[in-house]
Amino acid sequence: MAGRARPQPLYNLLSRRIEDECAAFSERYAMHNVVDNPLASSLLSGKHTDPVRPEPGGRFAAVEALRQVAEGIGLTLVELAFR
Repeated sequence: MAGRARPQPLYNLLSRRIEDECAAFSERYAMHNVVDNPLASSLLSGKHTDPVRPEPGGRFAAVEALRQVAEGIGLTLVELAFR
C-alpha cells in the first residue's frame, strides 16, 4: 500500500516561496513538508563570507544581516536557520 506523497520544497531564510506556494495547500490537506536546503547550500552555515564588501541586496549582504540578527539574540547563524 502506497503512502501519501509528501512535498519536499526548497525553504530557508533566503528562499521562502513555500509560504506563498505550498503552505495553504499543505494545511488544507493535512500534509507535512520535509523541507530541502535549510542552510541555503551552506550559505547559512557561517562558513562562507564574501572576501570583499557585499553587494547591497545580494545574497552575502542578506547572510551578513541574518548573522547580525542571530548574534543580537544570542544564536549562531545555523541555529537561526533551523528555527
